[in-house]
Amino acid sequence: CISAREGICERRKSALHSLDGMRAFSMLWVSAHTSAFGDMGHCPKKTNLFYLMTPVAAGNLGVDLFFVLSGFLITYVLMRELDKHGEIDYGLFIKSRFCRIWPMIAVITAILMLASYPYTEPENENLMTKA
Repeated sequence: CISAREGICERRKSALHSLDGMRAFSMLWVSAHTSAFGDMGHCPKKTNLFYLMTPVAAGNLGVDLFFVLSGFLITYVLMRELDKHGEIDYGLFIKSRFCRIWPMIAVITAILMLASYPYTEPENENLMTKA
């Protein structure tokens, strides 16, 4: 967790590491579901693999788990700040969330842009030579 009062981008130790782990597990659960079933959202034919993949097929439960845990953790951080300081500075809270999430978004965007570059094809390749 990041405390807005201690500095916007300073991480401090969280007392809820197990919930952070469960949140990471839920993200992996959703990733496994998406990798196994893609956009179709249905299970393969009933084979031995089907019965092993049944928990993965319920990827929507991973999404639910992630949002419930995230909501609980955000509420926990806000209530702790309210108890400690008597008020919640929402501006600093939003800035701290942005500071925590932005580097990950920037890295993922850069990786996706670099990975997709070989598959892009300029639409107007011949326009420059015709002019």
